[in-house]
Amino acid sequence: MKTLHRFAPIACLAGALSLTGAFASATNVEITFENFSSAGGVWNTPLFLGFHNGSFDTADLMVAASASVELIAEEGDRGNLLNDISMVPGAKSAVLLGDDARSALSIETR
Repeated sequence: MKTLHRFAPIACLAGALSLTGAFASATNVEITFENFSSAGGVWNTPLFLGFHNGSFDTADLMVAASASVELIAEEGDRGNLLNDISMVPGAKSAVLLGDDARSALSIETR
């Protein structure tokens, strides 16, 4: 019984935090990404940024990567992953590609 009482505050906090999504408001977010490879170096993969309600996963523990994740990682093909996240209501996403990264990202939310 002591264990149950010990975790009660954590359970209450988790429940309260889960309710905050219903009252969410717009927030400005700034993301800084630095590529530390040498000049003329290559990117390993395009950088995918996704903002969503929590119902979208790019990876799960102990589960093989989806075909969409494999395509962006191995071939640089972002189309399927962007299509996957576009199915999530209100989701915003972008992919940064090589040298055009500074100008490539423009995500507007309403």
